Amino acid sequence: MFFNTLDARILIAPEWPELEGLNSRIFLQNGHLDIDAPDVHMRGLALSATKVKLNPKIGSDESWLTVSTRIKPSEDDLQYWLRESPVSEHTRSISDQLDFQGDFDIGVVLDIPLHDIESDIKYDFSILLRDALIKHKSTNVTFEQCNGELRLSSNGGLSADNITLKVFDEDAVLNIKSAVSSAAV
Repeated sequence: MFFNTLDARILIAPEWPELEGLNSRIFLQNGHLDIDAPDVHMRGLALSATKVKLNPKIGSDESWLTVSTRIKPSEDDLQYWLRESPVSEHTRSISDQLDFQGDFDIGVVLDIPLHDIESDIKYDFSILLRDALIKHKSTNVTFEQCNGELRLSSNGGLSADNITLKVFDEDAVLNIKSAVSSAAV
């Protein structure tokens, strides 16, 4: 079955912000779900190239809903997602250590376990930095003109390879690899 939505609103779960202005194409057949939503908003933030997939595994009790999208958040939006959103229990420790300012383009992938709603959501954020400023709060060290890609995931923690930046008025390259714990990043 195929469905099209125009300016729809969806509440995924009580703790999640409502999806608004959902213009999408939905395919549903034999437990498979495929949603293509090029235009949708959450908390006023535009989500682009949003896709939702549910592909049940034959012979398995597991069922995962995969959501992927791209966002270009303001600094306030970024703080919301790091400190207050439904995924903040995993990202708050990053926000406690670092302040972010600048232009961000973030690829988001969420894997939601429908078979065990008490299980943690798996996440993968690919954060493109463009002339961003990152301040390490406890040392007051500021990294300026940051360019490159940071990754934050439930499997790999926080990582980055070859972020170009300035620190103490000197050009530098930053590589990050955090230890991963199942409780928090």
